[in-house]
Amino acid sequence: AGNGTLAVCGFCWGGGCAFQYVNMNPKLKAAYSFYGTAPDEQAMVANIPCPVYGFYAGNDERVNATIPVAQELM
Repeated sequence: AGNGTLAVCGFCWGGGCAFQYVNMNPKLKAAYSFYGTAPDEQAMVANIPCPVYGFYAGNDERVNATIPVAQELM
């Protein structure tokens, strides 16, 4: 049973997919990306309707390098 609130969550590759999906679904109330590559284009964040929570590892240089651009875009 639920109250109709919908969120999306993804891990690693799925974390990047969560970013894509939240940009396409205006009904979402929250998104959670665990270690996912962050968006790098304005069009990939232009329609995000809710908070996006990103969780990243301190030593994951490849993925962490994508965070500053996403922060600037959002």
